[in-house]
Formats: sequence, C-alpha cells, structure tokens
Amino acid sequence: MPSSPFTVKQGEYLPFIDHYSRLYGIPPAEADFRRFFEVTPPVVHQMIKTLHARGFIDREPGKARSITLRLSRAQLADLAAHSGPDKPLLSSIPGLSPTRPAGTSASRREESTIHPRRVKAASRSKPKRAQADCLDVLTGDEAGAVLQALLKAHPDLRSDARRIADGLLETVSLSDVAERVCGDLQALELDDLDAGPHAGGYVEPSEAAWDVIEGVVAPYLHDLERRIKLRREVEALQVCSGIVAGLYNAERSGFELHRYAEDAPAELASRAVSIWSRRRRKHALSRQFVEKFTPDWDWLAD
Repeated sequence: MPSSPFTVKQGEYLPFIDHYSRLYGIPPAEADFRRFFEVTPPVVHQMIKTLHARGFIDREPGKARSITLRLSRAQLADLAAHSGPDKPLLSSIPGLSPTRPAGTSASRREESTIHPRRVKAASRSKPKRAQADCLDVLTGDEAGAVLQALLKAHPDLRSDARRIADGLLETVSLSDVAERVCGDLQALELDDLDAGPHAGGYVEPSEAAWDVIEGVVAPYLHDLERRIKLRREVEALQVCSGIVAGLYNAERSGFELHRYAEDAPAELASRAVSIWSRRRRKHALSRQFVEKFTPDWDWLAD
C-alpha cells in the first residue's frame, strides 16, 4: 500500500478514476483525463506515472484503459473533504488520517457522542444535494445518438444544429494542433512499446514504435480527412499545417520513441500533406510556411 500523503491535485484524479469506472464500466483513458481536467497530454501522463509510482493505482504498460485503483471508496471519500493548493491531503495509510476530516460520516458519528445537539441542528440545516443531470455524463457516442434522435423528432432544429457545428469546426488553429501533436508524442515512453514475443511472432521495437507513433497521429489525420470531405479548405490547411509542424517540433525537441522509428515523423508529415493535396493541383505546402515552421524539411515546399 502507498505510504506518501496525497496532494489536492492527486485527490482530484483518484476520485475521477473511481467515478468514471463505475459510470462506464471501464477505466478512463488518458484522453478522458485531458478532456475533463482540460490539461495537456504530458501533464496527464506524468500524473498517471506519479500515481502508479506511489502505489495509488495499478496499470498495465502498453495497454489502453488498464488503470485500476488500489484504494477503497472510504479512502476516496476522505480525499474529497480536503482543499487547498498543493496541500497534503492524508498523513497516513491505512486509515488515511489519524483524525477523520470534518464533514465525513465518520466524523459526524464521532462528534455526535460529544455534541449531539450541535450535530442534530447541523443535520437539519444541511442543503439538499443537487440531482445529477444525465446529459452531463454522456459519452461522445451517446451524445451523438441523442442529437440524431432530437433532429429526427424536430427537423426544424437542423439549421440551428448545423450553425453550431459550423462554429465548432471553425475553431481550429495551426498552433493548437501543432502543440497537441507534439505533446502527445512527447508523452510516449518505453512502457508504451508492445515489442517482443507474441502469438503471431516476434515484434521488433522499431515496428512497435511505428505502430504507437502512428496511433497518436491517426486521429489528427482523420480530422484532416473529414474537413476535406466537407470542403472546408481553410480549416483543412490549418490542421494539415499543424500536424506537420507538430511532427517537426517533436522530432527536433526529441521524444522517447523517436530513436526506434526515426523516419516516422517525416513520413507521417508527408502523409498529411498527401491527404490535404488530393483535390488540388499543388502537392506541397507554401515555402513561407516551410521557412517559418519546418526549415529543415525543405522537401515540403512547392
């Protein structure tokens, strides 16, 4: 069992794992942490490594959604009672704390033996807990199904839905995409490699690294393809340029799996440009872009 105290930030991540796992029946992926806490991939990855190193969670390296808690729900309830930046939440385990945090059911039971009238009065004034809204906990697929059902029942809402969707698709920039691509690649580590003996044969580290790197970039390439399909030329160019710049920055700044697949960033950048140029006569990015963002990849210029 872990022996270090929790910090407030760790106390936010641990209950999230418990709540998510109970709600969906599977552990959260790192992308779920990123969306919920609105942080970058390296931040999430480092937190997961820290929680694992301190013995608060178990995980299987290289396997998605393999996080499991090593704490009981009672311990997580104690966590939720604390607040304050970087404040150690708990001082000992098991039992978490020599004295129960105020507000927990255990502390109220202990206090009632000393001040029964005070506890009774406090219980009468306790505000009712707001009921959770099911719409707030839908997955992406579930939210999409709700939207389709709503539009089918109320076709007059389609124009408003399309206007909102257009607004969402317009909110993309080269710098944001580049930062996310680079951050996702830099968050990779050796534990993500699924190399070695397998039922189908031996997987070389270079092959495993290529698969992992390609898997990181694949969602961005899919985003590029759907924008091209919708003929959203401006946004498609932003996404393509962001992918290329992110791959370039990751290669130049270095990331742990790059040494096993040194050609992956350049080849994936070439793939992004190829997708972007399918419906165009030009098959390269502008020289201004290359000189500013990828000066050593002059082969990208027109």
